[in-house]
Amino acid sequence: GNAIGAVDVLLLLSDPSAVPVEARESRPPWLPDNVHFVKVGANRFARLHARIPYPRARQIYPGDEDIDERREPLAAALRDAFIRNPRQLVEFKPAIGVVFQEYLRNYSHWAFGDFDILMGDMNAFLDEDELRAFDVVSFGFGDSWRAYARGQWT
Repeated sequence: GNAIGAVDVLLLLSDPSAVPVEARESRPPWLPDNVHFVKVGANRFARLHARIPYPRARQIYPGDEDIDERREPLAAALRDAFIRNPRQLVEFKPAIGVVFQEYLRNYSHWAFGDFDILMGDMNAFLDEDELRAFDVVSFGFGDSWRAYARGQWT
């Protein structure tokens, strides 16, 4: 059946000032209930990315103190790189599940999307049975026989 209410949109922000002014102190009435601004901050954002090559990266790290001190220079370099050229973040899309695992742990599936994409009624094309049956769901355009995932919403 249809996966009604199955989709949350988490906007993980390295710059908390990116939150619309009217949404900084309280939830505005125009914001759908399933959309959440998560103010991560630039330092934490970089530290989350710096733990990717960490041997224990699949474990959940609840706080910044768990990053190995040898990773601090990497975190600082990533922070500067992300501030200078945020486009570099696209290189990390395959690692989103590891980088943001503490924000995703309450979800069975996750996906990425760009700000220039309008998703519409996602429940109209999400099938609860598919979500239960598959770890990876990807949408194609007449080429579903291919063995690769397709960009947005994969």
